[in-house]
Amino acid sequence: MKTDRIKDRLAEKLSNDYDTWHNVLNNTQPKDYVCNHWKAEINPTDIEIDTLNRVF
Repeated sequence: MKTDRIKDRLAEKLSNDYDTWHNVLNNTQPKDYVCNHWKAEINPTDIEIDTLNRVF
């Protein structure tokens, strides 16, 4: 798979991972300011891939 396609898929997955972002927002804001509506966007160009160490 090409690196650009991997970056696109990672960005899509991370942007739409409801459980992760829900936990981040609910655990970092005071209870009276909890966000009920949110959207996370990650640009694929901001993702670096290290294929030798299999990390991003």
